[in-house]
Formats: sequence, structure tokens, C-alpha cells
Amino acid sequence: MSDDLRNAYSLKLSFGKIFSTYGKQGIAAHLIHWLKLVKASGLNEFNNFFTSFPAWMKQLTNAFLLPYSNGYTERTNNKIKVLKQISYGLRHFGRFRVRIPLLSKRMAPTIHMIGAKEST
Repeated sequence: MSDDLRNAYSLKLSFGKIFSTYGKQGIAAHLIHWLKLVKASGLNEFNNFFTSFPAWMKQLTNAFLLPYSNGYTERTNNKIKVLKQISYGLRHFGRFRVRIPLLSKRMAPTIHMIGAKEST
């Protein structure tokens, strides 16, 4: 394994330790320490962190403290995009619109057979 890959992996593991850090000051201190490790590593692939982390430090520390996530929204948007790609060529927008809740399993599909008698 190359030294660069070994350093990148150790940086990843070091960043993961932030999840066991408590308190806003502790998280901010860990992020600052991690940025120092990144700078010392000399890996160019991590250079974007030097501009984004200091600019978003408050939001990053809050992201580790608060239990909120936009994961559900991202997942729903991704499912709609996949459905849109699959449904290319559907002639009626109404059918596409009905497939969205079916894909998300929020609405159970109901089958109505033509000519079938309803049981009473």
C-alpha cells in the first residue's frame, strides 16, 4: 500500500473519532486538530477542506450535535429521479404522478379488475 493511501486512510479514521466527541467546543477542537493533520499530510486531495471547513465551522459542529438529517429528502428525490428515468416515454403525466407514491411504498397498490364483482 502506498504512503499516500495509508495517510488518507488514517485521516479518515481520525475524522471518524469525532462521532465519539461530546460538546460543541470538543467537536470544534477536534475539527481544528483534524485540519492540522490534513495540512501536515500534504495530500492535495484534501485541500478543499481548508476553505470549506473554516467557512462552515458553526454549521458543521451543529451537524454533529443535532439529530436532524436531510437523508429522507435526498432519498425521496433520488427515487423520483430514478422513476423519471425509468418512465421516459410514458404518454400521460397522470400515470407518472401515480407511480411516485407507489415507488416510495407510501401507497399500497390496489388492483381493480375490470368486470370483477365486488364481494359483499
